[in-house]
Amino acid sequence: GYQGFQDFKLQLSQDIATDGGDDESKPKRLADEMADSILQAYKQLDYEECLRVADKIIGARKLCVFAVGNTQIAALALKARLIKAGINAENASDNHAQAIITANLSKNDLLILFSVSGGTLDIIKLAEIAHANGTPVVVITNYSKSPLSKYADYLLYTSRKEAAYEGGSLATVASQIYITDVLCT
Repeated sequence: GYQGFQDFKLQLSQDIATDGGDDESKPKRLADEMADSILQAYKQLDYEECLRVADKIIGARKLCVFAVGNTQIAALALKARLIKAGINAENASDNHAQAIITANLSKNDLLILFSVSGGTLDIIKLAEIAHANGTPVVVITNYSKSPLSKYADYLLYTSRKEAAYEGGSLATVASQIYITDVLCT
């Protein structure tokens, strides 16, 4: 049985999304989803905006890269790429630490925020704090008309839309990591 209508809708959407194929088709489906996610991010890529962000990264006195949940994977990937290039980037996974660090940023620094939905309250709060400090904010999100987007000085889009039952699929993370690679090359 179901615990309620919401539980029923979630199970129904999961059942509809299941391809019903055999176990051997699942790896292919996952590979196709990841490849499609990256291709869609490429198709809507604003390369000029990426170049502007890259210039801000290079010129920032202090650089912070924050996210929560599965999106933290992409934030850590960007941090690792930047460190390899000799650019120090700070990352914290604790929401309170993120807020304290962000509160100490200035107009000479740069805050990069990842959020698939653009509606994650903890990430929006960081953007508000940075905005109040005059700190430039880069937002990497799937949705252009999100609450987070209004705080962006620089906006980069990933493209894969997630169903509620997916909750942070790695195909979405792959499109975010694609954007980080574009920024670092």
